[in-house]
Amino acid sequence: MTLEITRAGQTFDFAKLPQASAAAMLGRGLTHYLGSELSSKVIGWSKRFEKENSREPNDAERDAYRSEALASMVAALEAGTVGTVTRGAAVDPIEAEMEKLARADINAIIKANGLKWTGKGEDRVVTFADGQTRTMDAMVEKRLADKGDEYRKAAEKNIRAKQKALESKKGEADTLI
Repeated sequence: MTLEITRAGQTFDFAKLPQASAAAMLGRGLTHYLGSELSSKVIGWSKRFEKENSREPNDAERDAYRSEALASMVAALEAGTVGTVTRGAAVDPIEAEMEKLARADINAIIKANGLKWTGKGEDRVVTFADGQTRTMDAMVEKRLADKGDEYRKAAEKNIRAKQKALESKKGEADTLI
């Protein structure tokens, strides 16, 4: 079996490397994947959790997410899907900003009305006083359908402001030296 990998302009055939070298590289890769990458997932989740719930996750919540993420990463490793990119079509920046604004408004409305998210990940829902439940995705879709023009104007304004701020920074690189 030939397993060639090219990095830093060098091609390596792992089948021809000494076993100690191949094992060391595999160990370093697993340490990075199940260490650094897993930690990044947990940190990102913790930040989203805090933003959406107005509090930091407790140790039990963080440990539960870490266990789920670890199991998912191991399953991907065993299935041969690690490193396979499954990106959808690129999202229009205006559309992405509209969704971001809608999500922020929804979270503010939920918080202002004393409602709470329940569940995890894709299963997170808000239960309203009448017993109905809604996911964030469903609420974003409805909000954009109801107030799409308002969100589009705000998104365009935000993106123009970001572009203007970026352009004002052009030419300042020499001040960093």
